[in-house]
Amino acid sequence: MPRLSRTTNKRYEHRTYYLVYRVFSMNLERGTPFENVYIFVADALRYDKLPESVASRWPVVQTISGGVSSPSGFTTLITGRYPPHHGVYRFTSRLPDHVWTVFDAFPNTSFHRNRGSLENVLGITGSVEDADPTELEPPFVAIERDLVTHAPFGERPEDEDQRFDGNRAYFSERRSRSTIVSEYEHASERAVERLEQRMATLRERGLLDDTLVIFTADHGEILGEYGLMTHGSHVCPELVRVPTIFCTDEVTLDEQVISQADIVPTALSLAGRGGSTPVDISGLDLTENADRGRLMFAESRGIGYRHEWSAWDAEGGYIFTEDTVVDRLKWFYRQLGPSCSAPYSRHNLLEFLPVVFEGILEGHRRVGNPNFDKAQAESFCADVFAGEVNEQRREITDEGRERLERLGYLDEL
Repeated sequence: MPRLSRTTNKRYEHRTYYLVYRVFSMNLERGTPFENVYIFVADALRYDKLPESVASRWPVVQTISGGVSSPSGFTTLITGRYPPHHGVYRFTSRLPDHVWTVFDAFPNTSFHRNRGSLENVLGITGSVEDADPTELEPPFVAIERDLVTHAPFGERPEDEDQRFDGNRAYFSERRSRSTIVSEYEHASERAVERLEQRMATLRERGLLDDTLVIFTADHGEILGEYGLMTHGSHVCPELVRVPTIFCTDEVTLDEQVISQADIVPTALSLAGRGGSTPVDISGLDLTENADRGRLMFAESRGIGYRHEWSAWDAEGGYIFTEDTVVDRLKWFYRQLGPSCSAPYSRHNLLEFLPVVFEGILEGHRRVGNPNFDKAQAESFCADVFAGEVNEQRREITDEGRERLERLGYLDEL
């Protein structure tokens, strides 16, 4: 637990930190709320790699993810809570049964495709269907997880010759950064194509006009920056900045920045179900809180050995840590040894070495040009941690262990 200055241990109270510019506003340009909500999550799609084919169609808003891996990202998305408030950081975490999620707001629900170990983390096994969102009956909420933008990027399910035996095999073969980035960008295009196919099917069923479709990601991806690949390693812009698009001409918004925790409370409000959202969540209903400048929180914990927490706005942020030299040496070993992307990092040591010990002497580092100072960031993070809950852990099956090993999550085991 970070040694932050905390004035209280009582339940977290939401505070708004006003900045000097307009952050976000939203309006619904229709007479009635949407009946359904469909959230398409492109796993590991970063903000600056969103294909132009979708970016040019609807406004895109930069979104700060709650974490840097799927467990914390998806949990922040479905609960509207920052990681310290839901306690999920890794695949061996479990969301407590009493914690509200968006699935509690609709009679018909689905978390579709690639549930894997994630369904046990989210506690949705047996309670939330794995149904094709286009086949659900209204009113419904559906979340679809698409792994096409998750490594190995070169995989083509329709072509067995292109398959890799896990991420390590992929990064052992793919040493060229340009090749990896090209395959990632192609995968991003395929994710958009899948979204368009879903929307076409909803249109054929006569449901699209009454369905709020949202395109977003659970976290971003490092693509050679810092001599690293993939995600989960530490807090950085490439991992916490993701896109969010409200895929409709009936919702207008300003393109600045929001929190991943804002997506669900805003969607429920647009669906006329805002009253079902708990008042103590981290996120805001952006239909009622336009023009409010504030900071947003992101944290890495549980994947690797770097525990970092941070505050962000549209222009940058402050990242804090209490890591010791020993902690970073462990992290260094992981990145060059057990990590699935170690083959890439070993061949790019000159880029990798500078990030090994960054921030440990000062306890923080500044990224970009944030419109707030370190003291404001510390105060904001202290308020977030004041509402911290304990992490609940769970056992994983042999099948789950093998799946996580293939994806490179060795530190989950």
